[in-house]
Amino acid sequence: MPNGKKITLTLWYWNRSIDDELLAQAEKQFPDIELKTQKIGGDFKAKLKTTLAARSGEPDIVALNDWMEELFPSADRFYDLRELGADR
Repeated sequence: MPNGKKITLTLWYWNRSIDDELLAQAEKQFPDIELKTQKIGGDFKAKLKTTLAARSGEPDIVALNDWMEELFPSADRFYDLRELGADR
């Protein structure tokens, strides 16, 4: 933990896209991270696109589905976590 403080990351997902038990396990596995989960209701994709276009209020982590190619105009806003060591 930098300076003894937890790192806070926000996660956007929609109902039934990520199991609540999996999120609880992630919090136990990574005690240095405060995961602020936000289950987004309504039109998740539209909200994400609007938020990305505004360049304000984006989550740190976002659940994606087979429509992810629609976000390519914002490709510069995403990272492949495998390139940052997530596959290890």
